[in-house]
Amino acid sequence: MTNEQAMNLVQGSYIHYGTCVKTIGPRGGVKLSIEKWKVGAIKIWKRTPGVYLVSIHHGLYDHGHIGTGYSDPANFHREEDCNPKIIKKTFRKEGT
Repeated sequence: MTNEQAMNLVQGSYIHYGTCVKTIGPRGGVKLSIEKWKVGAIKIWKRTPGVYLVSIHHGLYDHGHIGTGYSDPANFHREEDCNPKIIKKTFRKEGT
């Protein structure tokens, strides 16, 4: 996610952290492994337009910030931009 995208986030929306994985099992079952973070308050300063602060929450106890001087927004991506990595699993042949 770029700084422009981070500054245009909407409070209450979700962003994804890291690499999203879509696993397809040997029988066709699909499992999505996505770490979602909820966007909280967004602060943008008027005197310094490049400075922003976005609070994020994950679960009950994990929280943090994205912005100038905090976490790098490059590790996050929006739900609209999510392109999960696809992994196909096959049966193992035992004893042959």
